[in-house]
Amino acid sequence: FLSRSIHLYLQREEYDRAKVFARRACWLASRHSLTFHQGWHLLQLALIDAEAASISSSSSVEHILPPLLECLDLSERYSMDPLRALALATVAKILLCMGRYQKARAMLRAAMPLVMQNGHVWFLGETFLTSAKCYLAEARSRESGESASQRLNALDGSVGDDG
Repeated sequence: FLSRSIHLYLQREEYDRAKVFARRACWLASRHSLTFHQGWHLLQLALIDAEAASISSSSSVEHILPPLLECLDLSERYSMDPLRALALATVAKILLCMGRYQKARAMLRAAMPLVMQNGHVWFLGETFLTSAKCYLAEARSRESGESASQRLNALDGSVGDDG
């Protein structure tokens, strides 16, 4: 029931209500020692927050990390590789949103074998897309760095000509 409610609220883009149900599902799974379900709902909670943050341009993404890190901890402690792969790929996506594309790419390199082996095709596609976005962000950073250094060199040259 809770998973269906979460899905329904997500379709309606009612993210706050979806988060309430995801938190309830986490609590229930924790209370009944359903570790995989607890980890899955923590991941789902992080994905809901990420979706809400992508729609709201003023929202920061740092608050998404705690449920993800808890999910990673559970997945490592109980050897749940599929869940760990998805959580690592999601952490990489959040790091990219924070502008830390090199760390995101390193995280994706660590996650890629697990995602390819255990992940759903949708998450595999998301992982490749995030990887491509990391390379684009790096290229833009290099390009802006080169153009800034070219402007500085041009300024240095024009100052030298006047003196």
